[in-house]
Amino acid sequence: MAIHIKSDHEINLMREAAEILIEAHEQVAKHIRVGITTKELDHIAEKFIRSKNTIKKKILFTILVLLFVTTGCMMNRNAVIIFNDEPFTRDNFNQVKTNFRQGERIYYLFATKKDLTSPYIRIQVSTVVDKTATLFYKPYWSGDYRLMKDEVNYYSDYVVIHSRGKFLMQIFKMEDLHHPLAYAYFVVN
Repeated sequence: MAIHIKSDHEINLMREAAEILIEAHEQVAKHIRVGITTKELDHIAEKFIRSKNTIKKKILFTILVLLFVTTGCMMNRNAVIIFNDEPFTRDNFNQVKTNFRQGERIYYLFATKKDLTSPYIRIQVSTVVDKTATLFYKPYWSGDYRLMKDEVNYYSDYVVIHSRGKFLMQIFKMEDLHHPLAYAYFVVN
């Protein structure tokens, strides 16, 4: 598979998409309550995205639905992680996945709304072990990275998992390894 180097235009589109997704998530989060349906949440998200002045509305809405309804992607108020089986481009943002095969490249995209105070992050993958009533996380892999100057708002790479199971990816600021910026689950079969 060829390496695709992002242009300045593509980087700006990714930043714009990340900011709109995070803002949409904040809007949806305000409405989550017992008894609300995903259809109602989808409507809230769609209404918010349609209010934005962008040509990427349909793509962003598709991503949002995939993120909140089908993927298990979790985020805090300022960051998100999404997965795919191909490197992320503006053409495949709507192909978010969470199920992968052993030995397959799992591409991930970490996007944050705000610039990080430090360019250093830690990415950690843990195996989710079901211990009857509680979940236990066993470290599987981690790596420390320095973001390039033009990557302050996002980081994208891939990981290869050779074991089956459910996994948790967490991304931390190096100055705070106890509170993840974002986390998301994926499955390897």
